[in-house]
Amino acid sequence: MKKTAFISLILVSFALTGCSMFGGASVSEEEKDPNIGHYLEELYEPTKIQAARLYPRTTGEHWSWYSAGGEARKTYTYAEDVDMGGVPFHNVYGFNSDTFLTTPQYDTEIIYELPEGHAWKSLCFAVGAGDRWLYNCLDEKIALSVHLDGRQVAEEYFNPLMPVRYFSYDVSGVKQIKLYSSKRFDAAIYCIGNLTVWEDANHSIAPTYNKATQAEDFFENTKKVYRYNYSENPAILQELEKTATIDGTVYGKGVIFSPSNWNKDFDPAEPYKGNMVAYNTFGRYKYVHFQIGHADKSSANGALHFVVMCDGKVLKHIHVKDDDLISTYCVDIDYGHIVSIQAYPDRQVDENQKDVFRTGTFGLVNVYGSPSETCPIPGARKVYDGSYKLLSEVSKPFNFVNDFKYDESLFLAESQYYGFQMGGELYNEGMVLRSIFNPTTSTWEQVPARADFNMGGYFKYLTFKAGRHDRSSLSNDLLRLYCDDQLVQTIELRSIAGPQSYRIDLNKCSKFTFELEGKASTTRGTYGFFDIAVHTDAVKEVAFYHIANGTFAAKSEYPANTTVQLMKDIRPYDSLSALGFEDMASNERNFSYEYLSSEDRTFNAGGATHDMGFILKTGKYVDIDGDGSSFAAMIFINAFFLLQDVKTSSFAAFNMGGQFTNLQFDVCSLDGEEAGNVKKIHIIGDSDTLLTRNIVSGSPTHFDLNIKDVKNLVFFLEYGEDGVTDSMIPFAFYNLTATNY
Repeated sequence: MKKTAFISLILVSFALTGCSMFGGASVSEEEKDPNIGHYLEELYEPTKIQAARLYPRTTGEHWSWYSAGGEARKTYTYAEDVDMGGVPFHNVYGFNSDTFLTTPQYDTEIIYELPEGHAWKSLCFAVGAGDRWLYNCLDEKIALSVHLDGRQVAEEYFNPLMPVRYFSYDVSGVKQIKLYSSKRFDAAIYCIGNLTVWEDANHSIAPTYNKATQAEDFFENTKKVYRYNYSENPAILQELEKTATIDGTVYGKGVIFSPSNWNKDFDPAEPYKGNMVAYNTFGRYKYVHFQIGHADKSSANGALHFVVMCDGKVLKHIHVKDDDLISTYCVDIDYGHIVSIQAYPDRQVDENQKDVFRTGTFGLVNVYGSPSETCPIPGARKVYDGSYKLLSEVSKPFNFVNDFKYDESLFLAESQYYGFQMGGELYNEGMVLRSIFNPTTSTWEQVPARADFNMGGYFKYLTFKAGRHDRSSLSNDLLRLYCDDQLVQTIELRSIAGPQSYRIDLNKCSKFTFELEGKASTTRGTYGFFDIAVHTDAVKEVAFYHIANGTFAAKSEYPANTTVQLMKDIRPYDSLSALGFEDMASNERNFSYEYLSSEDRTFNAGGATHDMGFILKTGKYVDIDGDGSSFAAMIFINAFFLLQDVKTSSFAAFNMGGQFTNLQFDVCSLDGEEAGNVKKIHIIGDSDTLLTRNIVSGSPTHFDLNIKDVKNLVFFLEYGEDGVTDSMIPFAFYNLTATNY
């Protein structure tokens, strides 16, 4: 239902009461129209007004004030409507409020005397709580009685969040009208609006509203009645022009609840003490559908107790926790009018059987009124069959535990030149994870990195690439993957391998989790998870953007039978060597070991001088991954070492682009080094070890390898476990060529 249609309904109700038909002056008998109602206050002087105040529809002289003894006073009063149930009413009498009276309090009485022989047949009015005063009277109830010629003809009871009620009484021949309410209700301001008389019998001023025939946006088609107005809490997003993020999705419409922890849960005896909003649906909906979820980046360990009520009746209790995914609810309001949603701190019992209360920040979003119980949440993103990019098209992580800040951890394809380097390529859509490590604690606190995603139960498969961040620590790691908190796969991540592709069976789970175990070490791994795609059925190709890392990668295409020089045409995208350090390896990247044609950039190996190649040298082993006592001892020895990413092995990595079939190279220790020492080299292609061989210092060795389809090629010089002296001998890799036969 559009706003314009809704407003027209309200205008119809005003016309029924004659609201637009006359001004503030009294109406003479000659001007009466049997089809038009007239306000009593504009026709007759009240006999008594006690503990009540008139809010007139026009500015001027009105019988608008009360007195303790009930003597009516005519004063100049400004026009002022009063909203009840989100709808404005005219010539409203507000009553039962100690804000207007000093003690002792008085009963409310409004008395009008009608002239002999009047033609009025119907007395009509509406009763409800004034919206503006609800914050002060939500637990107050009243009784209002109607007396005609001294005889009580009705007594009606009200509570604040009941809908506005409309009444009509036969006043044919009646000489006195009296409305009465007991004085004991001392905090509420209830209202009598549109107090009118009519010449037609059985007249009604109650408006009628068409029932909804389809799901409608709740906020667009209802009227806000009440919000607990304390520090803008709850926060109505669309009114404050703010947004909230829940499970990675940004919402610009909804309500954010964040009640203070006042150690009080819902009490049926005092049902309106929570953080609350209330809306008038005008009886148009059979059901209300909505979602509640924990606001991203808000405090952890949160929990709330939501209570949904309609017309003063409790319909549903909802308990939510911060680690729950956003959930969908449906409440049968049976065409009721005033729907209220309250939030309380959640009561729990600790190990000592004592009550403890948890609060938090949660959002109420995607709220819709509907005639159908089975109606899905309209407006929620519809997932059609196909394949999607997870981060940019489906969901960002709603829970993130990482050594990096949230904004620094996500790459959302904002630029083709901004991203994360793995295997000599730049990936611009994905995330980077590293576990959290705090070496200042006695226990060496270590927390796995974690990213939780809301999958919505739509997807069957997830695909992604994972690899070590170029130029980060060589540290293997363990990746655990969870569907709805159940472990479904464990993957060993090899730091020396190139990026690998994975496919996970999601089985249409709602929640999916990446967890990187890490370790209590300054040399823990930094891993990227990129090109993450989700698939509703068959796995299909999803186009992600990659860019080669400058000149440190093979060209996109070489002609057949092309031979390239690795150090000239490709060059390593990542390397580590201890050359230049006598006793200790460091985290310094030594790309200077690329020897090109230059007089001062040559080396001697195998009895010859070479101007192209690289040198790998392992470092002396220093353990910084021990317990707290070892850590303290190392601080005492040399605090500098703790600032280094100390490595024992040495490597050089090339991005070959999967274009070459043959690799040839020579290895030998530098001339002048002690002969006869044994080292071990590994040649790794992507995730496979192509070659493992012992090499001996002083003895040149030639290698000829099949590297068909290899994209990431790594030369790895192992430290070894046999002593220290031989570990420090540098080995040269030269005559490096690759051919695409």
